[in-house]
Amino acid sequence: MPRRRIGRRIEKHKLGKFSLRLDIEEKPKMKFDVEYSLFDAQKKIAHLYLKREGEVVFIFDLMVMPEYRRKGIGRMIIQHVIERCKKKKIPYIVGVAKEREAQNLLERMGFKRILKGSNMFLLEVLKLGL
Repeated sequence: MPRRRIGRRIEKHKLGKFSLRLDIEEKPKMKFDVEYSLFDAQKKIAHLYLKREGEVVFIFDLMVMPEYRRKGIGRMIIQHVIERCKKKKIPYIVGVAKEREAQNLLERMGFKRILKGSNMFLLEVLKLGL
């Protein structure tokens, strides 16, 4: 089994016409924190925080700048997280969303509210099919 790199690293990706930067801090015992930052040229237009605890990934603090909302950017970032979880065979994503707009987005993407009235949503990634 390959050894995991513990520590901090940066990954850069293209996401549509935007640049995506992942600031990843790997920790022992299958834990890591990631800050997703999306840029249009040099301007940061969106971010999302992710925390992995074993077999579960938690996503929270999705923020898209007002002038970039309603253009599918939040969906693109969450879809990127889902695809990475599929590849790594991480079975669950829990989305935490306080704002109604973010809650609606998670529900449209197949997340199910964990408890009635809760701001936590669950997606069973490995049941989505590849």
